[in-house]
Amino acid sequence: MLKRIYRLVKVELFKLLRQRIFYIATGLTVLAVAGTILADKYTPTDNPLNGFTVLSKATINGFAIAALFILIFGSLSLSSETTAGVLKMVLIAPYRRSELFFAKAITIKLIALILTALIELIGLALVWYLYGFGDIVDPTFKDYVHLSGAEAFRYTVYTFIIVLLPLVAIGFFGLFLSTLIESAGIAVAIATLFYLFLGYLVVTLFSQPSSFLFNYYLDWYLITLRDISTGVLGEIWRFRVLDEWLGLETAKGQTLDYAGVVKSLLVPVVWATLFSVTGLVVFKRKDVI
Repeated sequence: MLKRIYRLVKVELFKLLRQRIFYIATGLTVLAVAGTILADKYTPTDNPLNGFTVLSKATINGFAIAALFILIFGSLSLSSETTAGVLKMVLIAPYRRSELFFAKAITIKLIALILTALIELIGLALVWYLYGFGDIVDPTFKDYVHLSGAEAFRYTVYTFIIVLLPLVAIGFFGLFLSTLIESAGIAVAIATLFYLFLGYLVVTLFSQPSSFLFNYYLDWYLITLRDISTGVLGEIWRFRVLDEWLGLETAKGQTLDYAGVVKSLLVPVVWATLFSVTGLVVFKRKDVI
């Protein structure tokens, strides 16, 4: 079974590299990150920008673009093959539906990993070259250090790892929809509209319930990192909790919301699991041949 899934994943990656949308997604993601960094660098401002501030702003924009394309990849994964009639040919071969589904899911994870690595590497390289990563100091009193550069960089690493969880959940949401909708165009349209509806209207109107949405935590740590880089340390507890769990730093009398951090990690994982299990059940029962 594992060998067959491995072969299917190789086929999926080969097909991905032949699709223009993959290169469009990669190009727009790179443009969003690099464009934000360069625009900040050459835009006149009274206050010098901190490297971590620029990096967080650039990655927020980059992950917003990447999430949309991962959603599109997921919604096209099965619906496009159903529309083209390829799915029937694949299932006639000695492959189980579960194996094909798992291969699609693994491919979505790989796409999320590729785009995440691209955003992070380009962002880190450009910001390091143009700004550097120093201590986060008060803009008025330069001798007052809000946070050391080593701590801020560690929090950046935390953020870049955790952001994979909601990205995969978003991709699995698209994969789930592709098992329900046979038309590729309709699947992409519904996935995009529903995602935008959740991301803007629901989050705006229902702030507390929206924290249970699969896409809510995409920029949760990124925004926190941006605020910290400007000296706003109100939400720094999110990183302090991670420090304490890893044994790197103790709370030192601070009030830490452990439940909030656990929730930020569990919610996207639960949704990704729910989408994958439900999607597999639907796909197994779907009349394809």
